[in-house]
Amino acid sequence: MAMKCLEQITGDTLPALYKKHLFDPLGGEGIDSVDAAAGTFSNAIDLARVGQMIANRGTYGDKRFFSEETFERMIPKKLTPVLGADTEVEWGIGLVYMVRDGLSNQTVGHGSASSSTFRVDLENDLVITMGRPQRGENYGQ
Repeated sequence: MAMKCLEQITGDTLPALYKKHLFDPLGGEGIDSVDAAAGTFSNAIDLARVGQMIANRGTYGDKRFFSEETFERMIPKKLTPVLGADTEVEWGIGLVYMVRDGLSNQTVGHGSASSSTFRVDLENDLVITMGRPQRGENYGQ
């Protein structure tokens, strides 16, 4: 719904907004988006640019894409205000903690239906990506 509001306010489609204000300024020639759900596709290097922007807390090169305050809001937090004091559920804006495989407990990322990899280890200043268009034959392994 928020994306439809942006389209109404700007007069641009969501894919055009992404391209003009995010993908092109990042140098992301291999990123394509058709919607705000599962319709974004990227190669690993362009996905890494997005990861580096997150690791830099909103900047990439000489551009600032979001503020430090916005970055803090993106980081996963316990959802106690919504789910109550007993919850262990943690979510951020587009990010969840992905602590495994020897990465620090400050590693955030985002899953994908194709099982692409997007990890940003904020403690070790490490970005790990792998992009693919769909699940592979050995997806379960």
